[in-house]
Amino acid sequence: MHSLPDQLPADKRTQTTDSLSRRGMLKGVGVMTAAVAARPVWGRVLGANDRINVAVIGLGARGTDHMDLLRQHQENKADIEVVALCDVYQKRLRMASAKFPGAKTYTHHEDLLQRPDIDAVFLATPDHWHAPITLAALDINQIISKRT
Repeated sequence: MHSLPDQLPADKRTQTTDSLSRRGMLKGVGVMTAAVAARPVWGRVLGANDRINVAVIGLGARGTDHMDLLRQHQENKADIEVVALCDVYQKRLRMASAKFPGAKTYTHHEDLLQRPDIDAVFLATPDHWHAPITLAALDINQIISKRT
């Protein structure tokens, strides 16, 4: 098995090099986009002692992982508050609500994103929903964390 581009046959080198450079370029564009979107234009300015209000959209396996990490973070440092949970599946909403009883539950992400007090959104939806929900959140200046 070849591990470096220069160890590949000549006809495969260009494909790998082009693929890596495209991937690197897309990664760079994504980082730049996130940096621009994260500029301080939030609806409210957070001070050093303020909590960050967090929402989680998509409460399946990945969303549950996000919630577990958020819970662990809260146990170590109380600087975040999970204030909203969203999923179309009622059973997941009930289970998540038990973990964060103070969080309001939603079945439509549009309703959740209208809340002016949400500072960050963890997005754990199926792939085809990533772009529309991310764009909707960015339109109202919320920070997105999406992991696939």
